[in-house]
Amino acid sequence: MSDPIRRALSGGPGCPPLEALAAPSPEAAVQRHLDSCPHCQNELAMFQQFEAAELRSGEATDLAWVEAELDRRRVPALQLSWIDRIRASLGTMFLPEYRGRLSFATVAALLIVAGIALYVPSRGVRNPEVDSPAVWRSGQVIAIAPLGDLDRAPTQLRWEAVPGAASYRVRVLEVDGTEVWSSNVPAATADIPADLAAKMIPGRAFQWEVEARNASGKRIASTGLQNFHIVTTIR
Repeated sequence: MSDPIRRALSGGPGCPPLEALAAPSPEAAVQRHLDSCPHCQNELAMFQQFEAAELRSGEATDLAWVEAELDRRRVPALQLSWIDRIRASLGTMFLPEYRGRLSFATVAALLIVAGIALYVPSRGVRNPEVDSPAVWRSGQVIAIAPLGDLDRAPTQLRWEAVPGAASYRVRVLEVDGTEVWSSNVPAATADIPADLAAKMIPGRAFQWEVEARNASGKRIASTGLQNFHIVTTIR
């Protein structure tokens, strides 16, 4: 790109913030600037494209997993304004590895997850069969596995036994909250049945929860909702 074009497309100190450019009725001074500034015209056009973008086939599951991860980790909103997130998302759209494959909506979601990784120490991708169990405390029942990103579908749900528990109520849910399987078990493990295992394909995410119950059937402890995601590609 030639220097004159680069200068024309670069923002200057007089460029208004995107909030002002994207207002339904921009102020007269903002509109005059927009009419003469290629940089701001480009910013506004990309923002409008982002706003109008629709999910592509197969992206709903990825975005649902992102929402579940945000809820599980309860990370504050990354201290970024919504405009800052949109700017970052639009910039990432032009990376070679994403060009032509990802919509604006998916890139925005991936950037949020990437931001979480800066604030939450990464535990890496787990092998649910051989990795040392990661212990996450939630309430009074300690969930052991599966948790987080997995390199294959799990075969069991595992947690620590609760003193005084006579049985455990186990539930597995889609990330939208739809229950796909439940069972009562006497010990601190539950084998995943074949029909449920068939749904646990790469790219999908699930939630699970265990309630410990005493001999009277009263709930005495719970893990709360736990999340796991079977990754599509291992790098």
